[in-house]
Amino acid sequence: MTYCGAGRYFEEALELADVWSRSLYLFCIGYAYAMAGKSGLAMRYLNETDPSQLMAHYGDYVLLKGQLLLEGQSCRAALDLFDPFLTRFPDHENTQSVYFLSAFCSNQLGLRAEAAAKLQKAYDLDPSSDTGRKAKATLDSL
Repeated sequence: MTYCGAGRYFEEALELADVWSRSLYLFCIGYAYAMAGKSGLAMRYLNETDPSQLMAHYGDYVLLKGQLLLEGQSCRAALDLFDPFLTRFPDHENTQSVYFLSAFCSNQLGLRAEAAAKLQKAYDLDPSSDTGRKAKATLDSL
């Protein structure tokens, strides 16, 4: 099954979804379309999602929607998504990646000190990971 096929499958399931499943299906549709390279369609479904209903998938939602916002050069909107996540979930499995992306946004907006602090936090979370090494290299080049 292709990503677009998966998106269509979840679109059909969405028609029968109860209130508790709706946000998860919307997220799955958005994810499938994002992986298929259909960013606009992915954002349409992610924007319909109630993130508070995702619980177990909230970190994945933040990471995916943030990456799509960055593709559209919406750094301020991405920061508005990233900052509350980082405050609320400092030890989530996606926190290091979100710090890295948040640092990129801050740097794009001319907030170099803020970007450096976020890169340092990304590095400190796991210096041996790919993201940790990229954070350190980016920090060294600021």
